[in-house]
Amino acid sequence: MKSLKLKNMKTFRIFMLMLLAGTVVLSSCKKDDEDDNNDNNNNNNNNNTTYVMSAMVDNENWGSNTVVGIIDGTSEVTVTAVSTDNTSSMVLSIYDFTGEGEYLVTDDTDNSAYYTVVGSTSAWFAPFGTQATGTITITSFADNKITGTFSFTGINMLSGTNTIKVISSGTFTNVTLQTQ
Repeated sequence: MKSLKLKNMKTFRIFMLMLLAGTVVLSSCKKDDEDDNNDNNNNNNNNNTTYVMSAMVDNENWGSNTVVGIIDGTSEVTVTAVSTDNTSSMVLSIYDFTGEGEYLVTDDTDNSAYYTVVGSTSAWFAPFGTQATGTITITSFADNKITGTFSFTGINMLSGTNTIKVISSGTFTNVTLQTQ
């Protein structure tokens, strides 16, 4: 019973963090499409479009140039992005951040990842047992900017459907971490 209560609290904490991060991204100023984005470029390997964060969502291209990175103290990092068409968002959270390296998204860690459809109850979370896990890898951490890769399988617990989404080939490049 205690394990279920801890799991529910962890899920609630992830959901609240998602709402907070989504609010930050959606309330930030939208950049002009003609902006240069010199420090925040990433080449999505699946097409010729340049994004700060990109991934494949169930084998469909996904990309964002609206990306916010937050570091809380020295050990919690959250990267939040809203898709270029403003219909979905992606959030990656690392607890006990120590710099470059691999961070597992499993029930044994406090790390999390999720993909949401804006304005709906469709949200795919990881971790959730063995069905929903993932990896976030930080390949560069310098001058308060992070670059890395990610992948995860998420489960939609909010709509009651328990559907699965596979997020693969994820990358983010030179995301500036703002201190919170």
